[in-house]
Amino acid sequence: MFALSRELGYRHPRYLIQDLTTDELLDWLALYEIDPWGETRRDYRAAVASMWQRGAKFEDVRPTYPHVGCVDADDDDLIALLDADRAAAAEKEKAQTDGTA
Repeated sequence: MFALSRELGYRHPRYLIQDLTTDELLDWLALYEIDPWGETRRDYRAAVASMWQRGAKFEDVRPTYPHVGCVDADDDDLIALLDADRAAAAEKEKAQTDGTA
């Protein structure tokens, strides 16, 4: 979440979570799986350039994305945390509105 927050210009994931829907978060996670950004992308580029300099064939240097097509339990955990955080924020806001907090 920190990398996505930085990529989208949020100062902390808490602010990002407030603005994203669950579907939008899943879209971003899926995009990162097939087209990572930041240091991961730079690492892939450096590895490919290094292998090409050593004479490797194109087929040998195609980057693979190890998580594409795999079910990742971390995504479910992240969504559960996102839902719990939203519920807590809504409860807190309701308590403030009702004057009980």
